[in-house]
Amino acid sequence: MMLREKLSQILSFPFERKNPDVNSLMLIYNDKLIIRTFYEFNVENAYSSIFKQTSFGPRVPGSHASIECKKWILRKLKDYGTDNITEQSTTLKAYNGDIINVVNISAQIYPNNINRVLLLAHWDTRPWADMDKCPDNRNKAIDGANDGASGVAIILELVRIFSKKPLPLGIDVLFVDAEDYGQRLDNDVSNYDDTSWCLGMQYWINNPTLNLSNIKTAIHFDMVGGLNATFPREYFSDKISCEYNDLFWNSVYYTEHSLRFPDKLGNAVIDDHVYLLLHKIPVISIVESSNPITGCFSPTWHTLGDNIKNIDINTLKAVGEASENFLKGLSFKSE
Repeated sequence: MMLREKLSQILSFPFERKNPDVNSLMLIYNDKLIIRTFYEFNVENAYSSIFKQTSFGPRVPGSHASIECKKWILRKLKDYGTDNITEQSTTLKAYNGDIINVVNISAQIYPNNINRVLLLAHWDTRPWADMDKCPDNRNKAIDGANDGASGVAIILELVRIFSKKPLPLGIDVLFVDAEDYGQRLDNDVSNYDDTSWCLGMQYWINNPTLNLSNIKTAIHFDMVGGLNATFPREYFSDKISCEYNDLFWNSVYYTEHSLRFPDKLGNAVIDDHVYLLLHKIPVISIVESSNPITGCFSPTWHTLGDNIKNIDINTLKAVGEASENFLKGLSFKSE
């Protein structure tokens, strides 16, 4: 069964808006107009993280660049004092028959807290620039500054902040590999298989290195550094876990970043987060999928234009500060 068919089956059931299992959030959620004037999110750190990742080259699974970037990510997690750092390695078969070495990376902050939020992003890059306007470029791997490095950068900066700040919740971190090894889109797609994507996540969800039952909700980051990017509610995550999406978009509404997060329904995106949804884990998916030029993803998506020159530092700032604000205000009811 195609992945979209499985999601459609879930969506076919009537939905009712439930109250999430959380305490009241900070004053910003209590009908008081409060704008946070101080953030700890350092956008220069996030930008430098993207630069560092792209300096290794395209992080195609199993490549030298991928191995070096993996070492760097593991070192950053260790430097920030995270616990239970796990490197999950396996080999998987891609849609085209390639056997690829895949590494998923997980870690924890405050591991003894059973009420947890998962921060999720993929760290690999597309092996082919199959959407590039120039046919000569379509067999070249992309830098993945936006599609790959930006999500990792946001999470690492949030880890830096929260690893030294007491919170009423625990944070799990997951960087998955081989998200972008899916079926090429410049060839015949009459037999398109949407399960050809997110290979690392598909493996991880069946072999989790974190306790799924403790994850109350997740925030998924992908393509969060594009020029002038905005982030409406991703269709699948909003329909299946609307209560947590309500909390996030309400938390942004009275801040300076509200225009970056229009409170409306966006496109449906097949990405790593859908495998959490299929396991009944609520997800807030922050992904650029309604670009006014393309009607979907960023114009640099799966092209050689996805490089550091096309990273928007103001987009990174908006996503990072909005996520920090939300996490600082979130606490769960006692079991």
